[in-house]
Amino acid sequence: MSGVPSNSPDLARVVFTDLDDSLFSTRRKHADHEELLPTATLRNGDVISYSNARQRSLLAWLTAGATLVPVTARSHGGYLRVSLRFSSWAIVSHGATVLRPDGSVDPQWREQIRTHLAAGVPALRDLVEQVHGGVAGVDACHARLLEDDGEGIYFVAKHPAGDAGAVRDLHDRLVADWVARNPGYCLHLNDNNLAVLPPGVRKSLAVRYVAERLRETLGPFLSLGLGDSHTDADFMLDCDYALLPTRSQLATRIRES
Repeated sequence: MSGVPSNSPDLARVVFTDLDDSLFSTRRKHADHEELLPTATLRNGDVISYSNARQRSLLAWLTAGATLVPVTARSHGGYLRVSLRFSSWAIVSHGATVLRPDGSVDPQWREQIRTHLAAGVPALRDLVEQVHGGVAGVDACHARLLEDDGEGIYFVAKHPAGDAGAVRDLHDRLVADWVARNPGYCLHLNDNNLAVLPPGVRKSLAVRYVAERLRETLGPFLSLGLGDSHTDADFMLDCDYALLPTRSQLATRIRES
């Protein structure tokens, strides 16, 4: 016996999945003995991310009989440098851009987002200038406005040598207070990555939009959300079930709560 009642509804399955640190990771986050395969590159072609056997097995398991929708902070260009291939919709730039199954930018979502970007991005440009404008100590990190297809989307800061302590210092001394004084902006800190999203740009909002488009073709479906960080939590909890790596920012928060 399979354990599945014969009258169980045959629902379509959709997996909304984060990419970095969920399906692959940078080299330093893997053990030395692991068999790794390249999964993503920098603009110059250098490999930046790899998958291990468990991550590849998870991807194969999720792919079997399900529709996979990537949900990533990566820009459109960064997403295209991922060697994994997906055949359905994709959500990039923290939800600012939605890609249709043919790879083109969804124009309806882009028009909705442009209003939010016009209102929210200028202040983020000012924040970039503050980081590089002489606040003592914080300019050790490189800050920029991440752009997607020529449009500024969100603030991101990293340390060139991967010093997470310097990024935390930038957060503590400047960025956290800036976000507290600017309601509606969303702060994300994870290791060597500090991001500030403008109002209206959220992974969860884009997931809801894509879910509606999928229901038009699939009908009702069972949804699973996979992610590792705080910015994934909202879209994961919008799904029927949630899955997370046990060595992740979200898992650490659960253990400590």
